[in-house]
Amino acid sequence: MPQKRCRTCLAPIQNKKYCVLSPNINSKMPASIEHLFGSTYSRPLIEVLQFCVPEMTIEMNPVPVCCYNCYNSMWIYYFFKQRCIYQEKTLMEVYRGRYGNVVGCRACPSNDHKNVVLLNGNYELEILLTSMFGNDGPSTSIPLQLCPRCIPILKDIQEFTTICLRTQDIFKQLGSDPQHSQAVVEEPTVPINK
Repeated sequence: MPQKRCRTCLAPIQNKKYCVLSPNINSKMPASIEHLFGSTYSRPLIEVLQFCVPEMTIEMNPVPVCCYNCYNSMWIYYFFKQRCIYQEKTLMEVYRGRYGNVVGCRACPSNDHKNVVLLNGNYELEILLTSMFGNDGPSTSIPLQLCPRCIPILKDIQEFTTICLRTQDIFKQLGSDPQHSQAVVEEPTVPINK
């Protein structure tokens, strides 16, 4: 019997812990990251992934699964992106006339204005952070800056995005033959989704 593989990173699923990427199954955010975002949340994991990495196209037959590491990464990305969008809208509303002069983290409501770090020169992180805002993001005249807490999260998100897009390229190269285009080759039986 062929082995299951994670649809986002292609890692073999060696134990029974995996998540189903289905529009019909809600997935809770991992308890391990609740402290980062202060909430619990549930929604289909495929929606979480598509919100984070909209470039990914995932066929639903056979049902794709992901490993526990990618499950965690997706939820971290999801909440970080949601928080970035909320923070940017808040900054625009609160600091209407002085918006471009506001010193603060663009991803969270951190009060640590002294330690924000400009992303100048780190173009990959700048592009990733800017892409999270969609059309509501800061203009190029607004410095992209993050607090020390958000920088490692953005770097982890960058790594996850790179892996997802690399996997997407592999699937595109394999073509549309179902036996070769899906790394997941059997119906999942014991998901960790709750």
